[in-house]
Amino acid sequence: MLILFLFLISTLPQNREKVWVYFTDKGIESQEEMMEALSLAKVRLSERAIRRRLMIRSYQNLVGYLDLPVSLKYIKEVEAIGARVYEVSRWLNAATFVLPTQKKADIENLPFVKKIRPVRRFRQRLMEPEKGIDYGDGRAQIEMLGLDNLHKKGYIGEGILIGMLDTGYKIDLHPALQDINVVAEYDFISDDSIARYDPEDLIDDMDSLQISHGTRMLSLIGARATGQLVGAAFGADFAIARTELIYRGTGDRRDIIAEEGWWIAGVEFLESVGADIISSSLGYRVWYDSLDYRYEDMDGATTPMSLIASKCLDTFNILLVNAIGNVRNTERPDTCIRAPADAHNILASGGVCNDREWYWRGHLDGGSAIGPPYDQVGVQERTRWKPDVAGPWYGYAADPWGGYSRIGGTSIATAMIAGAAASILSGHRKDGEGWSARKLRDAIVHTASQSGTPDDTLGYGIVNAYKALYYEDPIVFPLPYDRDRILSIYPSPFTPGENNLSIHYSLVNNSFILKLYIYTLSGRLIREIRKDNVTIGSGVIEWDGRDNKNNLVPSGVYISLLRTGVGRAIGKIAVVR
Repeated sequence: MLILFLFLISTLPQNREKVWVYFTDKGIESQEEMMEALSLAKVRLSERAIRRRLMIRSYQNLVGYLDLPVSLKYIKEVEAIGARVYEVSRWLNAATFVLPTQKKADIENLPFVKKIRPVRRFRQRLMEPEKGIDYGDGRAQIEMLGLDNLHKKGYIGEGILIGMLDTGYKIDLHPALQDINVVAEYDFISDDSIARYDPEDLIDDMDSLQISHGTRMLSLIGARATGQLVGAAFGADFAIARTELIYRGTGDRRDIIAEEGWWIAGVEFLESVGADIISSSLGYRVWYDSLDYRYEDMDGATTPMSLIASKCLDTFNILLVNAIGNVRNTERPDTCIRAPADAHNILASGGVCNDREWYWRGHLDGGSAIGPPYDQVGVQERTRWKPDVAGPWYGYAADPWGGYSRIGGTSIATAMIAGAAASILSGHRKDGEGWSARKLRDAIVHTASQSGTPDDTLGYGIVNAYKALYYEDPIVFPLPYDRDRILSIYPSPFTPGENNLSIHYSLVNNSFILKLYIYTLSGRLIREIRKDNVTIGSGVIEWDGRDNKNNLVPSGVYISLLRTGVGRAIGKIAVVR
């Protein structure tokens, strides 16, 4: 046990520091070694570098002492004491090491070490583990809804199925979207089973913008690109449906009545595959090929799609989150609600600026529609308001062909609130038990920023996901997202040759390189396994029980060390043969 304890202590980041170690010489012991080293240094120069040097040097003086490499022997002897090398400089004849503070004196006493100097304080962050999730430019939209605090607790939408109704989706190209788990999809416009971008589809082939809106909304909820964009419920699963046609014809974006039918079919499809929450950033009032809906129709009980929307909560136990609509600068915001945002028992989402005030720019570019719904006009004892709740008007989203952009609209609020609802529900739903959709809606509206004084501008106010989670005590208790972890090692004990060992882990941030090291209890490295471009969330590494020389390891207890660029986690493996 003492050996194991000492090994674990040696792998942890506390009591370690990063330093420059300067060497007395280059480890060359004879004139012959010097000449050979200079010849090798000259060979390493490119033709361009040689031409540049010859402008101020003779050919005989082309290379010198500064071109000689730092002694590899010296570096290895420093590492043997317990340090880890990072950067190496020929010109300084020095290298940076991260080392245990208590070992610094031992290294300083080595005969070939000239001096040790600490790396300047502003570089200290490079050796410290990142605390929590790095949301990048998407942080503002996360923090507005209190999702950062929710995610820290480990509530990320796991186990929840979110249904999406939108224009189309492209998830295979963008690194933020490649790990999104789509369990079901359907294209109701083309009437086929591919809602994602399909170059063979005439609609996608006619207009590449067909997939833009849906892709961006999906990214607001499910993206996994720490340092860039992390979704509101990046641990959720998704069912996607295409119901919105961007262009009826070249340059013609007017809506057609068929889109209402496609939307209705999409809701019924998402219910049939088991969606818990539906996110719909779509709304309709004016038709190209049919009579327009009037403001008088916006009572939650007239249009077919609003009737369908009103059934989701209590009949099918689904929470529908729908955009209230964006107002053009030629319209009145208080009469511009669009179906199905007028429906009963949904969450119609309005938009607020970064200062948490209603987004409205009047004659400039319009803003977020407001209420009341028509059935509440002039009513003294109000029973409902529109919007129901509010979220960020502006959002940072992934573009379908790569990159990111800042976009605006009540669509952003809708996707973010739907994602927040999923993350909240992941703490209160397990194996078919827990909160109903009605209870989830109650928790959200009763903990929003103006829950006691709702109005027709922000409804019950800006969603606070963290408060909603604790509206009642959760029934699910995930591990917090505060550091990288090894979650489980199975089977235990493990018999090499019969099957593989599965090491399940959880990462707080994306990592270009993830490495798993297997050590004996004495600290000897026997196996190194590498995975590239690993994203935030849960994953698994398989080990076949063989060492780096492809030999089956003997029985015993081994230590697994999982390392990324910013974190590490430790586990124990029992091997029986």
